[in-house]
Amino acid sequence: MKKQILSSSLKKQILSSKSKSLAVASVEEILTAHGGLELLVQQLLLLSRLDAGNYSTDVAPIHLEQVLKSCWKRAFAISEKKRHVIKWDVPQPFPECNANQLLLEAILGNLFENAACYTPVEGKITIRIRQDKRGLRFSVINSNPGLVQSDLKRLFQPFWRKTQAVPERNHAGIGLSLCKRIAEVFESEMEVALREEDVEFGFVLPRSKTDDSGQSFS
Repeated sequence: MKKQILSSSLKKQILSSKSKSLAVASVEEILTAHGGLELLVQQLLLLSRLDAGNYSTDVAPIHLEQVLKSCWKRAFAISEKKRHVIKWDVPQPFPECNANQLLLEAILGNLFENAACYTPVEGKITIRIRQDKRGLRFSVINSNPGLVQSDLKRLFQPFWRKTQAVPERNHAGIGLSLCKRIAEVFESEMEVALREEDVEFGFVLPRSKTDDSGQSFS
């Protein structure tokens, strides 16, 4: 709602502006900054609630394909603008899945957006899902934006960003910290593998302790 009010107010100013192109550019910059700040606040609040144990971690059956599509929407515009090559390496049909949908959407949305923001122009992004003995493994693999091995120990520190790899002014650097915390809530961990040509972030959604079918995870 606040963003809509802000947008409406600024649009009125455009009509009286002598330079409409400059006014439009200013609107886009302000709204982008506002959206980035709003997302940052949401992420910090969620991180704080998880650390305090003040967040429901109940699980329920989810529609995994819909979750993936919803999460990718956050990254789509950035990725399309940078002409990325996207590969979806997922099982068909999609496996049944039990999870806390809000937390799963938060971790996947951050991983997808992180890949879109940091992957170089015309780079590659692969989204992969595999079933193994531990559960359902999610991986996001993207072209290496310039990370080196010494960066790995700092990747999950709040607000840390490698300066030369930062393409977006509003990318605050809290996303991977939140991903790490959510993975811990899932009784898993964030894993990262750095290769010369790409970097891979992944986590496992553990198999439900009460499931014997091998098809449901939580």
